[in-house]
Amino acid sequence: MIAQTVTDETFQGDVFDASFERPIVVVLHAGEHDPSATYVTDVAEAIADHGLECTLVSIDAEQNPQATAVFGIQIAPSTKGVLNGVLRAEITGPEPRAAIDALLKAMLLTPAEQALTTNDEALLRAALAADPLEPTLTIALGRLLLDRGDTLEAHLMLLTVGHHPIGAGLFERSRVL
Repeated sequence: MIAQTVTDETFQGDVFDASFERPIVVVLHAGEHDPSATYVTDVAEAIADHGLECTLVSIDAEQNPQATAVFGIQIAPSTKGVLNGVLRAEITGPEPRAAIDALLKAMLLTPAEQALTTNDEALLRAALAADPLEPTLTIALGRLLLDRGDTLEAHLMLLTVGHHPIGAGLFERSRVL
């Protein structure tokens, strides 16, 4: 995997906006000749070993002070994981492979997050079976059922989230239909 070079001008689009499409792993380093610039290769190897589908970007912290300021970088290299516009994991300094592996693991969506992101019924049901007390899963599945006309099943499901502001509204909607 080759790292995409990001500048202050392309930072917003290439990192935060793009993170809604796929995870972004950012390595900030201090100049081309800094030893930390080779750290990008270590991160790329770890990504390949994990089979993580993401974009690896490299930012020269000395040449791109605005991007560096967004992350509050004071030590290079620094590695950041961004997903859905949110900083999800970070490493400060040249950490060993185990730390890189932990950062990459944190970039993976949990089954519940994947279900909520895709709004896939089978994934929602599986995630709800694993965590039956999670109201966001119940609400998402209830909404999906209501939208397709399965009013009785939605009504029975939404009974458990009647205390939740959104769940209560959907529950009332299921009673009316």
